[in-house]
Amino acid sequence: RAAGPPRWWLWAFETDAPASPASMAGPGRRLAAPGVVLSALTIACLAGIGTGAIPFPRKSGNIVRMLPGATGRVKSNTGPGTLILVRNGLPNWGLPDERFIGWADPDLSEEGQMEVRSAARLLVESGHTIDTVHTSHMKRSIRTVWIILHELERIYLPVSKDWRLAARRCGALTGLDEEGVARRWGETFLSEMRTSIDARPPTLREAPPDSEYRASKERPFVHLVESNDILDTETISEALERVEPAWKSIAAQLGSGKNVLVVGHQLSLAAIVAEIEGLSKEQADAMISIPRGCPLIYRFQKGPKGALCVSEPSESAMKKTAQRCAAFVEHFGPGRNREPVLPRFAEFLADPSDLERMSREQTSLRDAPTCITSGAFGTELCAVGPSEDMERAELELASSAAGGTTSTVSGLSREPVTSLEIASGRRKSGDQPQVVAIIRHGKTEHNKLGLFTGWEDVPLAAEGAAEAMAAGRLLAQHGVQFDVVYTSWLSRSISTAWLVLEQLDALWLPIVKSWRLNERMYGRLTGLSKRMVRTKFGEQQFKMWRRGYTTRPPPVSSFSPMYPGNDDRYVTYVTDVRNSVRETVIRSIEAGHLELHPKLPKHESLKDCMERTIPYWRDVIAPEAIHAGKSVLIASSENAIRGLMMHLCDIPPDKIVGVEIPTGVPLIYDVKSKCIRILDDGSGVTDPLEKYNFGSNGHLLFQPCQVDPDDEAQAPSA
Repeated sequence: RAAGPPRWWLWAFETDAPASPASMAGPGRRLAAPGVVLSALTIACLAGIGTGAIPFPRKSGNIVRMLPGATGRVKSNTGPGTLILVRNGLPNWGLPDERFIGWADPDLSEEGQMEVRSAARLLVESGHTIDTVHTSHMKRSIRTVWIILHELERIYLPVSKDWRLAARRCGALTGLDEEGVARRWGETFLSEMRTSIDARPPTLREAPPDSEYRASKERPFVHLVESNDILDTETISEALERVEPAWKSIAAQLGSGKNVLVVGHQLSLAAIVAEIEGLSKEQADAMISIPRGCPLIYRFQKGPKGALCVSEPSESAMKKTAQRCAAFVEHFGPGRNREPVLPRFAEFLADPSDLERMSREQTSLRDAPTCITSGAFGTELCAVGPSEDMERAELELASSAAGGTTSTVSGLSREPVTSLEIASGRRKSGDQPQVVAIIRHGKTEHNKLGLFTGWEDVPLAAEGAAEAMAAGRLLAQHGVQFDVVYTSWLSRSISTAWLVLEQLDALWLPIVKSWRLNERMYGRLTGLSKRMVRTKFGEQQFKMWRRGYTTRPPPVSSFSPMYPGNDDRYVTYVTDVRNSVRETVIRSIEAGHLELHPKLPKHESLKDCMERTIPYWRDVIAPEAIHAGKSVLIASSENAIRGLMMHLCDIPPDKIVGVEIPTGVPLIYDVKSKCIRILDDGSGVTDPLEKYNFGSNGHLLFQPCQVDPDDEAQAPSA
């Protein structure tokens, strides 16, 4: 073209190599030699990468099925991944190592949380990274995962919760200590429980009269009981055997090059060690008591025919492992096995003295200001004192409870509807109605300061966390139960989902994380003051950038820390977009070899945001959850939710600009009548537009719902 190549093309091939005056394309600009340019262009051509922006992957006119959440790019040149085993922190049951905990579900104690932080810091100190996580349905293990991922700043990673990694099911022994077992069933029985891997505990029907534990009545395990997938009680042998399918899934991910974190219980981790090291069940049962707070590391290599084989450590490394094992046995005692079996090929990241050092370093946390949630966030969400918003949320909730809140939802019709009628989807077992709740994350400091946030990963403010917890308690008051949760890769949305589930006592639910539910990408406006932007560029331009349906803000630079292409989570784990020619060429030249780079957004209009969120609803959430009759919680950001509301409630593009989404308010979506309701909080205000700021066009969200009872059993349309 007469105008010459685009400026980015010239700039992309700039180099710092010395250049002659003849090679200068302009003042101070040096261009790479023609051979470098040709090589770069060849790289781009051979890569076969596209240049257009495709909002959602398509093939032959049909949507290509997405793997929900972070799946990871193939590491073709790194070999098998690393396995990290961590035992859950100490539960809050006093001396749990002297009690049969089994499938009871106590949370972590304060000491247990500190142990987990020690494990996380050891991983940071040793430079280990994680790509995916496996754990059980037990609260103590799930919170252990949460704390570790928070410390590593990787809570966006996928977490698989598998009942096969749970502790042994102890039946009537659950909650009893050895003295209580001996008193009820005799010393001979207790001795058999200690020494035999085939000894079966009594069933729950034989539990002491004061025992209230019933696993079959707990929601995490109801489907297992109904399908006869679990036994009423388990021998040690049976508990070890059920871990095998979980290990196969873990091994497959290790073989693909992923680093896998497994958080489990003594017996489930011993079963994995036995699988790796070829130990018998008796040896697995006699395994050293795995120290809490000390990660175990296994490395692997490809064996014959690509089989996954454990890497045998050097002689000095094995000697160090043996010394650390002996130190743990001496420090904590041999446990119930006088001659415990020691892992040969594992690396212990610490010894007792290291754990004591970590404990001393965290002693100050014991006297730290109270956290708004039982330590799950470390110090991130701790405040010196309760904020006004937190106090207000607590007062409103207390007032609501004192007033005897009825289970109703409210809308513009001002006619209360019982909570069992808030959705018209398929009925599930137990006659529970289908519920679809959509919630915007709680307030952040950026929200409070009036800053453009976009994809910047800011945490919840204390007020925002209080909003999320209040929302969870409100849902619990109305008896709402979910089956699955969808959220974005942004910490504020993930934390909101977690806090809601914590109030519902449902941390075991699967949480599916996808970048397609992220907030709108605000480009160069990210982090800027809205007031400053309005003053500098004028009210009209400000409104177009902030609320315009098709207007994009200025794009962010390829080298800006705000560009998602410089964030490991997006570069490594986004696999459902085509690659970018420009970014691939730039980064390949810088790296000195071909380095494909995904085409990530540098700015987005609301329309762009919708083009990734609506297909995710239509092609992932709807078929996998909505049409299956599952109750769904979606925790996301304002513009992602505004786009969903525009689609779900048939709001015209020129009207959506006047719709606001308040933070921390659960919106109950009726999938049959395509309308929104809010839950009655007992305040007496029945009009949601009077209670919250939904914007000038908020009334478009709250159209009257007309539900035909005869259609309730039909599959909902999305």
